[in-house]
Amino acid sequence: MYSFFFLLKIGSIVCILIPVQGGGSTYAWDSDIVIALFVVGFLLLIGFIFVEAKISPEPVIPGSVFMNQTVYAATGFSFFMG
Repeated sequence: MYSFFFLLKIGSIVCILIPVQGGGSTYAWDSDIVIALFVVGFLLLIGFIFVEAKISPEPVIPGSVFMNQTVYAATGFSFFMG
């Protein structure tokens, strides 16, 4: 059961990072492979979020964490510092 969660997580990360790394240099940004990998990656990411929120008995990050204003502030600060 846990392998399914990791399959969604790792699959989405790989499908998003490959076109980010190779887009514009190896492949054109508007090529079919780049667009397909982005679409599949984001669909797998949405699936992972759904599974973690609704199905998983022990989610990696519980949804209650995102209701904390400190988390919003730290995430925003990290985003702008990056």
